Amino acid sequence: MSVYMLDGVVYEFIAVPCGTRYTTPLGLHWGPTPWARVYRSTRLHALIEEGVVERMILYSPLDPRDFILSIIHELDALLGEECRPPRPYTVAYECTPRIKESTRDYIDIACPGRLKPGAPAPYTRLYGAIVEALVLASKLGAGVVDEGFARACMQCCKWTLQRVHSGGQEPMALRELLQSALKRLCGDRCLEEGL
Repeated sequence: MSVYMLDGVVYEFIAVPCGTRYTTPLGLHWGPTPWARVYRSTRLHALIEEGVVERMILYSPLDPRDFILSIIHELDALLGEECRPPRPYTVAYECTPRIKESTRDYIDIACPGRLKPGAPAPYTRLYGAIVEALVLASKLGAGVVDEGFARACMQCCKWTLQRVHSGGQEPMALRELLQSALKRLCGDRCLEEGL
């Protein structure tokens, strides 16, 4: 679907459900039919289940502080009648959410739509986890961080990596690159942590 967005990777957006004065961060699992998990405790869940949301704009903010402003609902006041991102953005994705699975805790929504590409690509925790693992490995290799702390942080990086991509060639190549760099930086100690 996109040259610079990888299938199987979760990208972080801010959702603007059209026809509402509401925004919320939302992770979009990229692929042939992008989808998102919406938890039952959220207002977005109620809006989708009630059929209020026929269309959504998902945008990748230019300023990452927009994620915080969205969580505390300060972006909501910036929304007008037109369905568009309330602040500058790099990438936007317009979609039509449809419930594809419903459980006691969440709904998974298919979100077919169209991408308005820009630069840089939307943020993904995949790259953030890789950078954190590399920083930790270099500190561990230099002996400037407690090994127990490093182990706990590496487990957190591993947890993130497992949740933000579901395979695909490119993410697997990134994992192999990461493993090679970790081995070079701190030997087998990092690899023993299962990254």
